[in-house]
Amino acid sequence: MGGDEQRGPRPTPPKPPPRGGSVPPPPFAPPPPPAAASVAEPVAEPVPAVAPAVATAEPPARRPASGKTPPDRLRRMLVFSGTGGLVALALGVYSNVHDPTFEQPFVWIFSGQAEFKVWFATLAAALAVFQEWVGRRLFGKRAQGRRKPWMPQAHRMAGTLAFIVSLPVAYQCLWALGFNDYGNPWWAVHSVVGCIVYGAFVTKVLCVRNRKLPRWGLPVAGGVLFAALIVVWATSAVWWWFEHGFPSF
Repeated sequence: MGGDEQRGPRPTPPKPPPRGGSVPPPPFAPPPPPAAASVAEPVAEPVPAVAPAVATAEPPARRPASGKTPPDRLRRMLVFSGTGGLVALALGVYSNVHDPTFEQPFVWIFSGQAEFKVWFATLAAALAVFQEWVGRRLFGKRAQGRRKPWMPQAHRMAGTLAFIVSLPVAYQCLWALGFNDYGNPWWAVHSVVGCIVYGAFVTKVLCVRNRKLPRWGLPVAGGVLFAALIVVWATSAVWWWFEHGFPSF
């Protein structure tokens, strides 16, 4: 008994917490670590990439093409065609009223006027055929994949050379022979279509320089020019081959 009194009073044990309560921490115990949810910063979850919304609305339906040429373009095409027709008519009138001289202004290295005209007309026709072939490669329905870098320049150069080569022949026809209708249908066709060649050439040049034309304007003008030049060549050079044989120099 005396030993217990000397040791001092015993520590009173802590009372149990009431039912449902939390246990208080022991004295001098380190504070509990804070909950991770209260310290850690919220981590942003990766947002899944959302594909751009595809417009599901259908575009407005286009009006069906009526197939009619706008009036302003059609009028412009008629003006260009009329200009070429006036040029052809003026050449025909001049060749008819002009008294032929029957001279030979150009012979050069050839033996005569006929040989000169046959060779130059053949060269002009060959250049026109080459230009037509290149044009189909450039602007035809199956032109894609067959276009070469040199073709546009060759197309223009061939047309220019064909026109230059034909000028001496046309000058001799107009100045030395005039409108030839001496009972020979070949000569009459040659005279008429020869005037059409230069009228169609004027129309084509006007169409090339203007973009506000019907889609068929330039192809039609080029086709008429090509066809007229081939007819002129057939009624002159080819006719000469059948009548007098192939000409020499």
